[in-house]
Amino acid sequence: MGQLEVSLGLAISVLALAVSIATFVITSRRARVRERVASYLAIERDANTQIYLPLLQYDYLNRLFHEHPSKRPPAIGTPEQNLTREDQAILNFASMLLDYFEQMFLLENLKLVPDGILSTWRPWIDDCARSPYFRWAWEESRHHYLPDLVQVIDQAITDATNAA
Repeated sequence: MGQLEVSLGLAISVLALAVSIATFVITSRRARVRERVASYLAIERDANTQIYLPLLQYDYLNRLFHEHPSKRPPAIGTPEQNLTREDQAILNFASMLLDYFEQMFLLENLKLVPDGILSTWRPWIDDCARSPYFRWAWEESRHHYLPDLVQVIDQAITDATNAA
């Protein structure tokens, strides 16, 4: 009878340990998913205030997304002091937008956002790639960004140019 009690006690201990490990694994995975979602939601929330509001307030910033036949960007390499205030604002806004694209690349590469989220940002990149103003801003600032982002945006610009 003593050996049966020891075996039963050992079985209960092993079962309790297995349940504890399973609970820990499940809880850890849930926490990682919550972290990933929270990271993405923080970027989306920032994008709403940092990107969408200025687009509503300053229509000329929309030149980054659409071609405007009556407005052409300055030549690449134009000194900053020779840019109009609008062109300076567009360049600064493009840098902010590119920073968001880069953050999304980093978060996806680090697996900190749910899979497929970057693909929801890809249409923005494609829209921008068709705009002469975006292409100008990109050429002015591309050396500041990760090689992976450079490759994606360069390809989007090539695709947009070939499609035109």
